[in-house]
Amino acid sequence: MACLTLLLLPLLLTLNEARIHRLSLSNETRSVVHLNTFGYFANGTLEVNLTSLYLTQISKTNFSTNPVGFSLARSHVNGVLSYTAEETEKCTLLKTRSDDTLILFIIDPLTLSVQVKSFHEEDSILMADQKKEVKETRKKRDLDSGHTKDKAGENKDSTNKGEEKMVEDKTTKTKDAAGQELKDLEDKEKLKEEKDDEDKKDQKKQKDLEDKEKLKEEKDDEDKKDQKEQKDLEDKEKLKEEKDDEDKKDQKKQKDLEDKEKLKEEKDDEDKKDQKKQKDLEDKEKLKEEKDDEDKKDQKKQKDLEDKEKLKEEKDDEDKKDQKEQKEEKIEEHKKSITEFLSKKGKNINGMKLTLFKFKDSYNFTFHITMGAEDQGLYSLNFHNCYNMKPGIFSPYSLSVHITEKNPAGFLSAAEIPLPRLYICMAAMFLTAAIVWTSTLLKHRYSVFKIHWLMASLAYIKAVSLVFHSINYHFINTEGRPIEGWAVMYYITHLLKGALLFITLALIGTGFAFVKYILSDKEKKIFMIVIPLQVLANVAYIIIEETEEASSEYVLWREILFLVDLICCGAILFPVVWSIRHLQEASTTDGKAAMNLEKLKLFRHYYVMIVCYIYFTRIIAILLKVAVPFQWQWCQEFLIEVSTLVFFVLTGFKFQPASNNPYLQLPQDEEDLEMDEVVTESGALEGISKVKKTSNGRERQRDPAL
Repeated sequence: MACLTLLLLPLLLTLNEARIHRLSLSNETRSVVHLNTFGYFANGTLEVNLTSLYLTQISKTNFSTNPVGFSLARSHVNGVLSYTAEETEKCTLLKTRSDDTLILFIIDPLTLSVQVKSFHEEDSILMADQKKEVKETRKKRDLDSGHTKDKAGENKDSTNKGEEKMVEDKTTKTKDAAGQELKDLEDKEKLKEEKDDEDKKDQKKQKDLEDKEKLKEEKDDEDKKDQKEQKDLEDKEKLKEEKDDEDKKDQKKQKDLEDKEKLKEEKDDEDKKDQKKQKDLEDKEKLKEEKDDEDKKDQKKQKDLEDKEKLKEEKDDEDKKDQKEQKEEKIEEHKKSITEFLSKKGKNINGMKLTLFKFKDSYNFTFHITMGAEDQGLYSLNFHNCYNMKPGIFSPYSLSVHITEKNPAGFLSAAEIPLPRLYICMAAMFLTAAIVWTSTLLKHRYSVFKIHWLMASLAYIKAVSLVFHSINYHFINTEGRPIEGWAVMYYITHLLKGALLFITLALIGTGFAFVKYILSDKEKKIFMIVIPLQVLANVAYIIIEETEEASSEYVLWREILFLVDLICCGAILFPVVWSIRHLQEASTTDGKAAMNLEKLKLFRHYYVMIVCYIYFTRIIAILLKVAVPFQWQWCQEFLIEVSTLVFFVLTGFKFQPASNNPYLQLPQDEEDLEMDEVVTESGALEGISKVKKTSNGRERQRDPAL
């Protein structure tokens, strides 16, 4: 199970960036796309950047009756109920009234504008780009209507308009000529730059060749000098040898007298040779030092050249960047000349016309909303294409939008802000309960079974999972997205916790390791069903957490999680019911009915505990989330965690290891063994053994009963 999670996480973590949403839909045919639901406090902000919108059949579509755009509606419910409460027959963008706060952004590709409609908007602020041409055209219309009274004034206006047209024609011509001259200058500058680059490359190549030739010549001169020195040394040595031969001949004649002189001369010769060797060594060292100095100088020159080239390249890059910045500034100035950034508050938002930009076949615009104190609440952001609401008509479109939602305290929704502290506090409580349970097991070592340690591991994993969950929400609140490492650790521990929970509950319900040591065929089938379903449920949970609400897969995986979770909750009740039936049969057939009745009561209590746990965590929690205000919806998570803690504590109390616990009393004679045969009698009688107990309560020996 953990391996499956590790394989899926790298893919899933790339799908969503938490409260900073980046959504891309292609060939979409849904008439309504639910983008997100978020709870805003006062001064909370919503920024929507529609980066690209591709529409088909624009010429055939009547956008007055089949509009396209966004809706931001305040709602009092969340989850599945919010969708069923909406009107599905009529398009939201065509509404003329609303009972609650509603803002509509209706896109008109034909006029390149976005019309804003608002209902019950009190003190929120909308900031966006608005066209300037609207005001200028209104002024011209007012001037024209004011001058229609005087005939002479009309003649003057006509002559003035003719002159203005001539001036405009001249200005357009001069602008075109200036534009052509600028283009010619840019082309010439590009050609000059290319020529300069080629000349620089040729100069570099020539310099490199010259440097190589100089180095070769210097090396040849040095080799010649070395050869001359070697020849001189050889000539000197030859002359010395000849002289020595002559001296030897003379010495033979005058041996007695010349012995002393020979010794002196030999000593002198040796001294001279030593001096010559030393001089030769010194000369070689000097040559080496000179070569090293020359190499260092060459390296310095090369470094200087490289530094100069780098500086030139950096200057060129800076020049290019400056040119790009200038171009971008010109584009922005052009946009500013067309549009102006306006902000309106409250009821003044109604009737605004925003600028819709067009690039090739895609449309884009942005808007920013700051929520006021009276407009705070839970809002749903949707995208509508009313043309696709007609039966049998599918007009595909592509959408790419960036959404940033934020509250004054961080990127978490109003109902999620207390969750990091809630999870860390509950983790401390689960850890305390796990430590107390571990100490209890260590005190009663001789009455402890393996399932007791499984219960302890479940409590520890639950505490660690809550710690990672709290850390994950902390980073979402501060940075707007989760850290992948912490998210992976949370999902792994969450998967292990879910699997261990249902396995432990099923084992306790069957009485495995407490009353019997063999599972029946029916009980084995329960485990074969519950374990794969738990893996599927955890995979569905991870996909829901890591995908956008607007994706088509989100609703499917949410329904799968809801269905699988209900199946698992129902499946763990079957072993408890079977055990209760077996104990009822054993209490009527066995002589020791008292002990069986005590076990029967314990199983009935355990059954009621499981039903209450499922009821509180699956039904009451959802009803609580719908009933409370938006800022108190975190109480749903509080109820789930507290119910889980109470269930863990009660289960541990009921099945704690103790010698007087009726559930943990194993049979001591053959009559008790017959009752165990009834409990395990569901198709698996082979292997049933008789257990003999020692004084400490643990089994010592087993003898086959059959």
